[in-house]
Amino acid sequence: MAAAANHTSCVDATLETFTLSNAVPQFPACNRGNWKILENYARSLVKTSVGVYVYSGPLFIPQQAGQSRDQYVVYQVIGEHTVAVPTHFFKIIVVERVKEKARVECFLVENAPAAKSLTLQDMYVGLGDVEKWSGLLTTVHSVQESTEHVSIKIRTDNPICDKFMATPSSTLLLFSFTDNDKLPRGHHTGM
Repeated sequence: MAAAANHTSCVDATLETFTLSNAVPQFPACNRGNWKILENYARSLVKTSVGVYVYSGPLFIPQQAGQSRDQYVVYQVIGEHTVAVPTHFFKIIVVERVKEKARVECFLVENAPAAKSLTLQDMYVGLGDVEKWSGLLTTVHSVQESTEHVSIKIRTDNPICDKFMATPSSTLLLFSFTDNDKLPRGHHTGM
């Protein structure tokens, strides 16, 4: 999920992007099309911003089946171990600029063998949509007038997480920063 092109500061950083923990099945049409548009956009923001923080991940979004009002999650599996192929991917981009509040942009890309080419505006979705589909709880709030605090957490107040978490109805912090505690510029965390 973290692009190698975003981690060229040293060989170790680049090599870390080629680990299985950073891999997810993605159709070539998605990877070379709309996903590449998003990666290039995020990379371009680094040139005009104090900080750019990107969080990406796979989604399995339900779709309505036929005439029924019911929705189902249908996805392909590949390989001997039936690895699930996500139906979509999300990208949350937090942009910091001098004397401005942090801006959060969210995007959704369909993972399909033949994806229609979209503009950034076509891929833009609300933060609430990403939270609903991913189970993440994302907050952006002002700590002080000139300081922003951004955090991305896994929401564990749902039945699925209750099976895996020792303390249900809590949150697990994945990503957090303030002006005084910054990650390296352009930091990218994959799911």
